[in-house]
Order: sequence, then C-alpha cells, then structure tokens
Amino acid sequence: MTSGDVDVLLGATRLLDQRRVVGALLDTAGRSLWRAWRGPPTTPVPRLPGPELVERVRAPSPALVRAYARHLDATDGARHPSRVPPHLFPQWTFPIAARALRPLPYPLARVLNAGCRLEINAGIPASAPLTVRAQLLSVEDDGHRALLHERVTTDTPEAPGALIADLYAVAPTGSARSRHGSSTSSSATAARVPFSARELGRLRFGPRAGLAYACLSGDFNPVHWVRPYARAAGFPTPILHGFALLAHTVECLDRATCAGAMDRSRVVDVRFKRPLVLQGGIEVGVYRDDAAPSSFYVADAPGVRPYLVGSIDCEARHA
Repeated sequence: MTSGDVDVLLGATRLLDQRRVVGALLDTAGRSLWRAWRGPPTTPVPRLPGPELVERVRAPSPALVRAYARHLDATDGARHPSRVPPHLFPQWTFPIAARALRPLPYPLARVLNAGCRLEINAGIPASAPLTVRAQLLSVEDDGHRALLHERVTTDTPEAPGALIADLYAVAPTGSARSRHGSSTSSSATAARVPFSARELGRLRFGPRAGLAYACLSGDFNPVHWVRPYARAAGFPTPILHGFALLAHTVECLDRATCAGAMDRSRVVDVRFKRPLVLQGGIEVGVYRDDAAPSSFYVADAPGVRPYLVGSIDCEARHA
C-alpha cells in the first residue's frame, strides 16, 4: 500500500465531517443542471457589493486536523491537533461561499479557482464554534469571462476577524472562447519562474492526491479524482485542487522561511496560473528569488511557467 492509499483511507475515516461541503457541492451541481435545462440566463449581474451572509458552524475536529497533517506531512499539525491550519479554511467556508455566488447568471459548476489572499490574524481552535461571513464584492465581466471576488471572514469567540479570505474565481460567460476560462495571454508571454530562483523544497503528488484531499476538505468535484470526468473537461487525468497545492506550498514555506512555525504566516497571497495535472504522479519544486524574498513560485523548474505564484509575510502575532 502506497502513502497515497494511506492518505485516502485516513481521509475516508473523516467523511462524516464533510456533510456540509458535499451538500453544497450537490446543490451547486443541481442548480447548474437546472439552469442548463432552462437555457441561457437572462438575469443581469446583481447590484454589488452583495449582502453579507452569516452562518454559524464548528471548526474541524482534532481528529480531522491530525488526518490533514498526516496528508501534508505537517509535523506541527500532528503535534498540535488543537490548532486548525488556516489553509484548511475551505472545509468550513465552502458552503457559505457557494451561497454568496448563487445570484450570479454564470454556470457555477464551471467556476474555476483563480487564487486567494489569506489574512491570518489569530489562531482557530479545533472544534470551536465559528461565525462565518461571506460577501460577493465585485464582478468584472469582459464578455469572455468574469472575474469574481468575494470575501469570507471567520470569527472565533475570542477573535473577530481571525481569518479573512479574499477568494478570486473565473466564470465563463456565454461567449467565452475557452470552457476553462483560461488566460488570454499566450504561453510565450506568460510569466515564468526567474532563472535565479532557488529551490526551497519539493512537493510530491501521487495519482490519488485529489481524492485524498477531497476526503479531508469535502471538495469532491470529480475533475480532481474521476478520470473520465477530467477527460471530458479537457484534461488527460484528474487535476489537483488549487487549495491543496496552496496547503502543501504553505507548509513547505513555513518550514523554509518561517522557522517551521505554522503560526507565523501573517498574509499569504496566491494566484493559480495553470492546472497541475496529476498523471501517474508528479513532483514539483517551490522556488524563491532572493531579489524578491517574499515572493514564491511552484513550478517544474526555473525558467518555465509556474503552476502557482504568490507572496508570504511571516511575522509574529498574538494568538
């Protein structure tokens, strides 16, 4: 049995923790099918910023945190399962984030994650009661695709605004040239990792990495773990969740640039540049250019197009 199989089995033991996320995914899929059956939407984009939605939930349990840490090879999470890694935020915020997008006239099942900015102001205790607030802030529709920006804020009883997530997504419009909402820039002009960048660490993903993360986060979008579905979407094999790549990258950066302290990451800002196709397994590097030490890249090697680009700010903060 491979480590990837073990991760899937560990994640499967926590499936009951994912009821809310799975329910939100099914709701989104159902609404998308209904809209497809009714034909192209005629409703305009609603007035923005939209209303702030509020939901009360519970933080992930210590058992889920331990399984998640095992998947990420995050020793800090294994030692301290009472602290929830901030990059696990999709597990409790996805349902309300999906609700905030419902008024939009776009095919929500085809919305792609384009990036996020995490502002980490305080720790989130495992199993703690949380108040989550979500608001759609803006939509920029150029006639080919729409860039969506929403903000999801997590409050703990001790720390309002403990975690603020600005989420960016791309939705295809009726005249989109690409069903994936890909960038209009060509591969020749797209940003590349500087040749001067040095490697901070390696990330290894097996062919079942998407399924393992789905079991732990609740995001069972089949493009990440069902080969025929991924092929129908235009990929040779399943692709890794963007937030899974973010989580692995942040853990690598915490070890390399934040002295191994999970709670020193203050702000993490990333953009997903191209899908990471899992194939039979893949290995990529995390790179940093000393000329811009707060910036980082995830790519196959220097000089090529990255899968992810971002910046990280490490500084002490009060828990």
